[in-house]
This record gives sequence, structure tokens and C-alpha cells, in this order.
Amino acid sequence: MVVAEIGASVGRMATVNSDELASDLDAQLSRWEAEVYRSLMWVIPACDEIAAQADALGLVPQAIRARLLSSDVRSRQGMAEAARVEQLALHEAAQAWPALARHAATYLVSSCDRVGRRAEAMRWAEASLRGASSDDLSAWHAEALMVAALFSTSRAGADYTLVYQAMAAVRVAGLPALVSATAANFAEVAAECGELGIASHFTDEAEAMMRRHPEAAAALSWESVARARLALSELAAAERACKESLWLEKQLGCCDVNGDPWLSCAEVALARGDAAGALAMLEHPRRLARASSAWTNARDLGVRARVMAGLQRWEEAYQWMVRYVAAYEQIRSVEGDRAVAESSQAVAVDEARRQSRHFEQLAMTDPLTGLPNRRHAEHWLAEHADVPLCLAIADLDHFKRINDTFSHAAGDLVLQRFGAMLNEVFNRSDSGPGTPMLAARLGGEEFLLAWCGIPCDAAMVRSDEIRKRLRATSFADIAGDLPVTASLGLAFGTPPVNPSELLRTADLHLYQAKHGGRDRTVGPVQRQDMAG
Repeated sequence: MVVAEIGASVGRMATVNSDELASDLDAQLSRWEAEVYRSLMWVIPACDEIAAQADALGLVPQAIRARLLSSDVRSRQGMAEAARVEQLALHEAAQAWPALARHAATYLVSSCDRVGRRAEAMRWAEASLRGASSDDLSAWHAEALMVAALFSTSRAGADYTLVYQAMAAVRVAGLPALVSATAANFAEVAAECGELGIASHFTDEAEAMMRRHPEAAAALSWESVARARLALSELAAAERACKESLWLEKQLGCCDVNGDPWLSCAEVALARGDAAGALAMLEHPRRLARASSAWTNARDLGVRARVMAGLQRWEEAYQWMVRYVAAYEQIRSVEGDRAVAESSQAVAVDEARRQSRHFEQLAMTDPLTGLPNRRHAEHWLAEHADVPLCLAIADLDHFKRINDTFSHAAGDLVLQRFGAMLNEVFNRSDSGPGTPMLAARLGGEEFLLAWCGIPCDAAMVRSDEIRKRLRATSFADIAGDLPVTASLGLAFGTPPVNPSELLRTADLHLYQAKHGGRDRTVGPVQRQDMAG
């Protein structure tokens, strides 16, 4: 069914351009990336088909992304070492696309963890977040934070700063399966570390999400809820969660070898005093038929020791416990824990810095036009006060008439189109290197244009070119027959420049342009009144 669906997609896409093809493949991959939190069924054949299609179309990022997801599924199924090797090669191939390379690093974290390479896993967790920007897919960044946070909380006394950052990012991503899996994972780890209040909070969130969105429920998410409920001494709730987990495992399978519903059910049975029932769970045919990870192997040894003790088979209990301690110490070395503690703190700090930079960018940007705002403009002018500076204030003529005639929504569209025009003009490379310049929205229908290190007459010509280009731009779809023009007032200053004084001078010339008939540029030197 999945392969047929993809085949039909190939036929549809034969008639569209490469950008649309890439977008279509990315949409399919986003769907499958979310699906792995519930079930691994069909993911590999779907990804293999997408990768082949991307190869044929020359869409390298999509081909890498599809192969990364295929390798992640194999890692989840128990082939983690082979997947790790493949992911290393794909990470190298993705270097031209930084966001994709960070995504590959996230997969490497999990594969390294599954084979017990804990310190290496944390290094990849740092790489998955290094250089992250607001342009990254929100789901990718949320996953990277979630994986890093799981490491940061895997010991007693951990700092939960990164956990709350990760959970906030996951909620923003808006994928119910990812939200429930993340909350359930955090609940389980917090419970293991004795942070019962935190465990209770995340357990409630995970369970509420899965009951509200049954399509987001997964066997391993319910298993994590069961383990957290058990740690909270909520035995009845743990048993209910175990039943949900086993039912979903039968329907959808398990989505990660790091999970083991039967093993958790055995722990619940032990808590009831039913060692025989626990042993039956450990020997369940479906469990014995699947692969396991270094972590679940270690857990299995510990539970078997407790089961043998419950059955009063003391010699066997002792032997299993010796094997458990050896396996546990091998995985969680002192060096590994130290690397995790130091690295997770660094990741939390880096994420806080990234968020700080993002918030600063938002604070300095006009949300309507995307141009720098007045605050940004004031900072920029102050930073360039030590060089010759030309600036112009541009004010749209009769703008109130557009708002009154066609609505404020229409007025916003006019401002956006003018802002896009300014952005295009000021991002061109024809000004040459070493010519700092800025276009910003000061507020309302008023904009600032500024150039450093160019003569006043050159700034006058550039300002008037913008005026003429605006007049030649059609706004018929927004404002009908009403013309959209602007008046500009120019000012020039030599260092040390007083930005406030320069703005006042430009505003005075803008006043003269308005009273001289509008749709003109007025500057500070002789015969600078440009119109027509």
C-alpha cells in the first residue's frame, strides 16, 4: 500500500518543477519521521523508494534525509552498530547543508547510545545543536534537544534546565506523537533518578496526550508511563499502562530496542509479588524473537536476578546479579558520566544563548515587513557615527486614504510590498564591498534608508531611484486606481555624526517634499529637489 502510494506520487510529480518535487519529498519524509515514534512498519520501504526517487531527480539533501531515516529504523531494530557506520558517512555527505548535518548528528546520538558508546553519544548531542538557528525545522531541533536532555537527566541531582527547554521546543513542534514520547521518556528517566515530582508531572502530560490523541499512542510511550507509575508506587495505574503497551506492541510493534514492554511488565509483576508471572513475561515468545540493546540487556539481567530471588533460587539470583553489575558498570563508566554532566550543561547554556539570539532578532525586526525596526535603526546609526553618513526618511503619500478606502489590511499589504522592494534593493551587491547600508521601518508608513561612506549626491540619486521604482510598481490588486507614491527627505553628516540631529534634518526635508507637491525627494544641497 505504501509503495503504491509513493508510485502514484511519482506520476503526479512528473509535471512539476524541482522545487515542488523537493517540497513533496520533504513532506513525505516529515510524515515518516513522525511515524517512527509509533511504529517502524513500512518506514524502510517508503524511505528506500524516496531515496531512489531523489537520486533520479538529483535531489541530494532529500536522498540523504531518506537514507538517514532508514538507518535510524535499522538502529532502532537492533542493528545499531551498522547504522552508526552508515550515519557517519551520511553526516559527512550532509556537510553542505548544516541543518541536515545536525539532523544526522541527532541520529548518531541514539545509535551510539544503543551500542553503549555513551561519551561519544554526548559529543554527537552537542554537535546536533551546535550552530542551530531559527531556520531549522522545528521538529528536528526539538528532537535534538530531547535526545540531549535525556542524557543530562540520566543521573541523580541533574540540572533539569535542558529538559524544560526541550519540552517547550517539542510542544512548539506540535506533533502529538513526539510530545507524548518526549514527556514519557522524561518521566521514566526522572523516576529512575528519584525526581518523583518531575516524573509525576511528565507522566500526567504523556498519558493525557495519548488519551486525547489515540493516534499518537505508542507501545514504548505507554511502557515509559508504566515504569514511572511504578516508581511513584501507583501500581494499578502501572498495570493499566502495561496493558496499553502490550496491546499496541501487538498492533504496531516496538519502535526502539531500548524499550521492552515485557520487561517492564515483569517489573510490575514483581511489585505485585508475582515472581512466576514476571518470569513468564521475560520468556514471552514475542520478546525472545526481537533484538535488544546494551541498555535493555543490562536491565534484563537485573530483573532476572530479582525474579530468581523471588522464586528463592538464590544461587541463580547471585549469578544474574554479578552479570548485571558488570554490564551496568561497562555501560555507565565514571568517565562517561563525567562527560555527560559537563556536556549537558554546555548544551543547556548553548540552547539558552541560541534562544537569546533568536529573541534579540525578533526584538530588532518589524513583524509586518520583516525589515529592521526603529530600535535596530537607532543601534545601527549609533554604530556608524564615526564615518560619513547619508540617510533618507521615506513616507508613503496619502497612506490614510488607502486605509480608509480599502481597509487597514490593504494598507498592511502595501507596506509589505514596499518593504519587500526595499529589502531587494538593499540586498543587491552592486554597492560594492565596504559600503554599509540599511533599510528599516521606523513606524507607520515611515521608512529609513541609510548609506555609509558615499557622497551626498550619490545618496540623492539612490533615494530618487527608489521613489521612481515605487511609483512604477503596480498596487492595483490592493489599492485599485489609487496611486502609491512616497516623499523622501535626505540628510548628510560627517563624523562625528549626531544621529538625532541627522534625523531631524531629514524630517525637515521630508516636510518640504510633502509641501512641495509630494512624490519627490528633497536633500540638503543646491537643486536637490527631484520630482517627476
